[in-house]
Amino acid sequence: MTTKKKQFSVFFISLFGILLPIIALLMDRHWQVLTYNQLDSWRYFIHIALIACVPFANLLVMALEMKKPELIISPNQLRNLSMLLGISLGSCLLYSITFLPIMPFGVIAILFYGIGFLVLAPLFGLWTTLLCVKSLRQHQGIKSGWTLPGLRLGLVLVLLVYAGLYAPTWWTQYHVKQAVSLSSSDAQRARSIALLRHMGADKLLNPVSMMDGLAIDPLGWVSHSAPHLSYQERAALYFRVTGKAFDANTMRPRGFGNWDQHAGSSTIGGRIKGLKLNTTKMSGKVNADAGEAYLEWSFIFENKTNRNQEARAEIHLPPGAVVSRVTLWVNGEPREAAFAGSEKVRQAYQKVVQRNRDPLLVSHIAPDQILMQCFPVPPQREMKVRIGISVPLVVTEASQAHLRLPYMQARNFFLSQRKLELNLSTDRAMASIPETWQVSKNTKTGLNATFPATSIAQIQVLKIPRNPLITQAWAEDERTQGNTRFVLHKLQQQAVTIPQHLAIVVDGSGGMASYLPSLRQALKTLPSTIHLRGFFAGDQLQIAENLSSADGLDDWLADLDIIGGRDNVAALEAALKWAKQYPTGAVLWLHGPIPHLLNAPQSLVTALKANTQVNLYEYQMGIGDNKLLSAVKHATNLRKIAQWGDVRQDLSNFIQTWSHKTALSWTWQQQEQAPAAAKHRIQGSFHLARLWAYQRILEQPKGSAALTLASTYQLVTPISGAVVLENAQQYEDAKLKPVDATKVPSVPEPELVILLGVVLLLWLLMLWRRRHLSA
Repeated sequence: MTTKKKQFSVFFISLFGILLPIIALLMDRHWQVLTYNQLDSWRYFIHIALIACVPFANLLVMALEMKKPELIISPNQLRNLSMLLGISLGSCLLYSITFLPIMPFGVIAILFYGIGFLVLAPLFGLWTTLLCVKSLRQHQGIKSGWTLPGLRLGLVLVLLVYAGLYAPTWWTQYHVKQAVSLSSSDAQRARSIALLRHMGADKLLNPVSMMDGLAIDPLGWVSHSAPHLSYQERAALYFRVTGKAFDANTMRPRGFGNWDQHAGSSTIGGRIKGLKLNTTKMSGKVNADAGEAYLEWSFIFENKTNRNQEARAEIHLPPGAVVSRVTLWVNGEPREAAFAGSEKVRQAYQKVVQRNRDPLLVSHIAPDQILMQCFPVPPQREMKVRIGISVPLVVTEASQAHLRLPYMQARNFFLSQRKLELNLSTDRAMASIPETWQVSKNTKTGLNATFPATSIAQIQVLKIPRNPLITQAWAEDERTQGNTRFVLHKLQQQAVTIPQHLAIVVDGSGGMASYLPSLRQALKTLPSTIHLRGFFAGDQLQIAENLSSADGLDDWLADLDIIGGRDNVAALEAALKWAKQYPTGAVLWLHGPIPHLLNAPQSLVTALKANTQVNLYEYQMGIGDNKLLSAVKHATNLRKIAQWGDVRQDLSNFIQTWSHKTALSWTWQQQEQAPAAAKHRIQGSFHLARLWAYQRILEQPKGSAALTLASTYQLVTPISGAVVLENAQQYEDAKLKPVDATKVPSVPEPELVILLGVVLLLWLLMLWRRRHLSA
């Protein structure tokens, strides 16, 4: 070899066989392209070790060639170096095959962030390693490179390591194909699903959720072993196998994570790295005697990425509560929302999202549940939003009211380490406060506390003492269309319809497993006069016909197979069909989160409409999204059992109302005159009128009258939503009218209260000084 050729060879190998692989490894720490599907740390480090062999082996050969060109190394050293070169060849070959389909784009991608070098690095590594094999062969006087001792052993080792790494993946891919293939029999699908569940395939299925459309092993595009599924198909399969939400707590790799395929849609999606809730505060007014409260929850989102992001969250409201204010800060100024029909506000939001402007959308997705979407959270900046919630306090005994704070059940952003601040104005000190709170004030004038940010995804309950003699509260309704200008809120014992025939539908999803003991204890309190029939939503519908006693029900529950994710539609339809045969038949649906639909729910929606005389009582165990509940949200016979944090206590309290035949609850009525003053009656706020309007809409959720009521009282309901746009032109284009800022409910910020107090103190001081000087 001539000197010039040798110098060029050394330069080429040093640049593309040593330096480029090292750069590729460093870049992959940021982009995570080479190792995007290695969720387990041990797999990740094995891949890193295989890739690192390339520059290390090439460096050793180059050092031998340059420093000791005449040295004949020992047989052991030659075997070890050849084996290292064999490992390098195998690694480069596998990764070259992996990236072969996108290598033509690698040249172009070099111009953007240098990611093209990452794509082409395996091919350059393969080329330079072959040159090093040739150089070592010539250096040692061996005629053929393949006769280098240890070279073939290195190749075989790489293949064995590769097979060991991906054998579980291939096994998973085979059974995924069997589970989703139309050519598979029902028995084959059931067998594959069962095997996937019991072999812990959730970790192997998860990469599919992170890299849409890409194979989940390096050679998947060659063998077509990775099934090509739509997002809905992958989500349904993942839920069916694991019982978990597809995107829950997952995060896209950095190189791909900034792109959000769900922007503008109602799907939450996985957590976006760099998008977080930086600060959150909650303030409000509580009137326990009147049975009402108003809460304002503000959020400041921070975006550390280099592109606009959408923050999305599903928020679970207090029982019976309704969103009555939505605010977005644009250029430092608060802008109030427009309230209109659900489809109209969503169309306006999606139109503005496409233009990268500043909308905020709040929509109703299920009973006591809303979806909040804000776009864009600007790159390297913040976005502030606020929602106001009118809340009816729950009173189970006349001397105490309960307030369950709103919480997030799903989100696509991370939480900061800052604590949530809570400031409530009350007329009594709280009787019960969660133990995790740090309370700085709890007096008859208010409550000030902080608690960890993670608590916003947990159920938190406050208990407030109230005057048991007060059973009525009224408010003037300034927006009524007729002469009935006053709303009366009455607390009284109401007769409860006791079902004589009860169909108990139990969700067989894995999320129910930890709650089953509490569920069994609670159902033992069912009155013995109720005829029971069990419907288990498993892979196949199971019906228990002879549950003549609480013991029989408990034995049936103990034998249920709780695993994976199950479809509840067939069980609910069968239960409704059975219950409608009896005048007092009812259905009790006990379920966990259902984040993905496994079958179309239209038949269940039709069944509920056709059987409005059958009450469907539903109770969810655990925190999470429920797509099936969202699908039936318009059903007038749907009755939600509120969650208060204790499954056994919640269900036992509900069943107790059937035993007592009455329950303490609020009723509503309108009247033309203000109620006369009385010891048992007090005046409340306008939020009583909002809550009355919300109840009217829930009772009759169709027609223009209900939509007019929602717009007039500024409410987010099953038929209406709220959207904030950036400017007047956007509102005009969407044919929407924002709320007058002077007519929205509000809670003074603590900073404003302090400022007003200081101003008042200075004014009193100046007044005292003037009188003192004049004297």
